[in-house]
Amino acid sequence: MANPEANPVTELKCPHCGNTKHERMEVLEEYTHIRELNGIVDGVLVLEGETSTGWDSGENERLSCKECGRDFPFPKDLRVDYT
Repeated sequence: MANPEANPVTELKCPHCGNTKHERMEVLEEYTHIRELNGIVDGVLVLEGETSTGWDSGENERLSCKECGRDFPFPKDLRVDYT
């Protein structure tokens, strides 16, 4: 959790390539897909093509830089608003 007394983060910067363009970054997080099993046919596991339900586990949330393709953690004092 961000420290409210710390200086606010005013810019995101990829620690790998230095990119600061927020439109060239995205947030990645783990998402669980649940698929029904249809059985094994000729030695092949057959799954439903559609995801029946899914949820965001909230784990491993991170930023990803589209300039260099590498991931990095949220800055320690970054405040996030999920709107």
